[in-house]
Amino acid sequence: MSDDAPLGITGLAPRKVDPKSMIARNRPAPTTDPAPAETAPAAPERPAKAPAAPRRPQAARKPAAATKSEQARVNTYIDPDARSRAVATYKATAHLEGDESFSAFVETALLNESIRREQLHNDGEPFAASGQLQRGRPVRG
Repeated sequence: MSDDAPLGITGLAPRKVDPKSMIARNRPAPTTDPAPAETAPAAPERPAKAPAAPRRPQAARKPAAATKSEQARVNTYIDPDARSRAVATYKATAHLEGDESFSAFVETALLNESIRREQLHNDGEPFAASGQLQRGRPVRG
């Protein structure tokens, strides 16, 4: 019952596309020429202000949807009760708030807390990035 004939499908036309380029990470990045930016008049300088009372955070912002390759994984350790509360809140309100996933819910929460702290401590401006987070537990003396 052994057959020595070669296995495979015959009579097919050769591929027009390299199979390796079918995987997203192997595709070249699309090139788009940005539209020429019109020159806007320079913004007037802000006058120096005396410290004011803390402002309320802006309305909740939904983060822009990013593709899977643009996303970064975040690992944190939180109290199990806090996680359970967040999961219960997400499950109860995701359909009302339009959350696509628990990750989107967490991302929105982190973004809103960042906005609150920027408004409270940095005049509403984003803080400058300053390297990576320290790994491990902080040293307590």
